[in-house]
Amino acid sequence: MRTRAFQRSTLRRSHRRGTALVEMAIVLPLLILLLLGIIEFGNIMFVRHNLVNAATQGARLGLLDGIDEDEVISQVKEVLADAGFANLGVDISADFEVIDPNPPDEPGRTTVKVVADSTYAEASIFGGFLPDSLVLHASCTMVK
Repeated sequence: MRTRAFQRSTLRRSHRRGTALVEMAIVLPLLILLLLGIIEFGNIMFVRHNLVNAATQGARLGLLDGIDEDEVISQVKEVLADAGFANLGVDISADFEVIDPNPPDEPGRTTVKVVADSTYAEASIFGGFLPDSLVLHASCTMVK
């Protein structure tokens, strides 16, 4: 013979049977979206890190005597290709500037500034959590 307590606990369990499934159906898409956002953010930071590294390598090369803007740009493209970003659309510029010295009898100092820019759309894995107008900017300035 069943007691009333047993009947109440059975009744209570039958009302809660689908609760875990409903909770999972609500929470799982949010967790997946959060995971994809973390992966996308990590990828964007990885791309930006490689852009900064390529700009730095280009600026180092630009400090050597006899190096022109085209050689610096090809160095930046080569560093990006070695990192696996050969197909990444990047706008690269290299500017050389000679700074006049304070005492006129000393030689001038050369400043090299390398800028590498790419859009978020070019670097995105999943294509489109953020607007396409977002620019990943990397620059390096070195003085000789």
